[in-house]
Amino acid sequence: MKIAINLFLLLFSFTCSFYLKAEAITAGIVAGGKITATVLAEQTVGKIIQDARDEAQTLIAEAERSGNVLLIRAADQLNLSADNIMRQLDGQLSKTFKQVNQTTKSMLLGLANATSTATSLMNQAYTFKDTLTLDTRAILGNIPFVKEKLVLQRVAGLSAIVGRPEYEITLIGSYVGLPGSDHSTEISIQIDGRKVDNFRTEPSEIHVTKIIIPETVLMDSEPQKGALRIPVTFDIKQTFDERVLGFLWKTKTTKSYSSTVTLTVYPRYAGELEVIARHLEYGWVQDEPMQRSMTHEAHCSRKCGDWYGKVYSVSIDTNGNRSDQVVGDRRITSADCSKTAGTNGHSVSHGVTISEDKSKATCTIRFRTRTQTYTLTTQMERYQEVNEVDSSITSPVFFGKSVEVRIPKSTQLVLLKSKLITGEEVDLIDTEIDARSPIQIVKTIDNLADKSVFINIKDPTQ
Repeated sequence: MKIAINLFLLLFSFTCSFYLKAEAITAGIVAGGKITATVLAEQTVGKIIQDARDEAQTLIAEAERSGNVLLIRAADQLNLSADNIMRQLDGQLSKTFKQVNQTTKSMLLGLANATSTATSLMNQAYTFKDTLTLDTRAILGNIPFVKEKLVLQRVAGLSAIVGRPEYEITLIGSYVGLPGSDHSTEISIQIDGRKVDNFRTEPSEIHVTKIIIPETVLMDSEPQKGALRIPVTFDIKQTFDERVLGFLWKTKTTKSYSSTVTLTVYPRYAGELEVIARHLEYGWVQDEPMQRSMTHEAHCSRKCGDWYGKVYSVSIDTNGNRSDQVVGDRRITSADCSKTAGTNGHSVSHGVTISEDKSKATCTIRFRTRTQTYTLTTQMERYQEVNEVDSSITSPVFFGKSVEVRIPKSTQLVLLKSKLITGEEVDLIDTEIDARSPIQIVKTIDNLADKSVFINIKDPTQ
């Protein structure tokens, strides 16, 4: 995260540095702690710029290899910044770093540090948190647009979801928008190196214009399982009228430059999401036995030939098996009833019964003698937590849509794992998810037997 934040700060610094105080920029570069003026002293301006362009190409190649399209955003930023600096320092490319003025040194330090930082991006897990730091929208309004140093400050709209009839890209740069009495701009485009005419421009401000490109021009078929990366080149030709000696006459000056960026078109399919529900397993474990006794007498002292005796019972009651078992419930697994005190006279046992749901055991004795005590003993089990386990559910997910995943009712923690087709690797627990995450838990609902978790995958273009 720290590396990516540094990249953003450096990109911001060197793009703006031509118009900012050298001391302020130099302080920012020193804080980054990467490249120093001593290291660059003998390098030429042209080489420093070319190193940035080469690194941008390496980022693009790595994106192709790894599938991490987020690296392309860094490459576009690096390329755009190198192009802007090239136009500002035209005529000084053969000079060494130590030969240029302090403002130019600050600008080149920024570019060199950004190039170094971009290299580090390929050696770390590049996630949505890093992507957010590459947003340069805050730059708008901080760079003066002047005719002497043309700047293509920002290209917006380089990410889109498939399925729209037209794709809109916004250019923000020197005089690329509404024409004026002393300037005009012509923009042509190439799609993957092929010049196309079927597009239109919609300028909204003097320095802002929209490029509207039909889907049929961009692609032959829609992407299904992976992002489609389309190189788009803007060829910009700008003409300026300059008056000579007041109102006597005017001359026309034409300046041209090109800039190539990558339009990424995503399918609706975002990838596979693994939801891991860490939940408690409950079961029956052996518990302390229970006992209950009864004491009776049924002695016959005379005329006892057909004496039957008297029947008495003793019972033990507990929760037993039930549909909504709760922790602490007990059930009877076995029972025994025996004489534990009294005379040796003969009484008759009618046996021990256990109810079908194991909630009640009963001992029945026909007493026929003097006082005796019979004790009912039951072996018990208790319902409680027995283990913590992970249950894994994998589901396809789609950008901008919610998916319902059913998890055990006893879930204590939800873990989300995915590598989206954007290249973003997600490995989060539910308590870590925040507004920046590409994956959001929308809500959780308790069902009768389990829980429903509704998960949304954010639109990567927003």
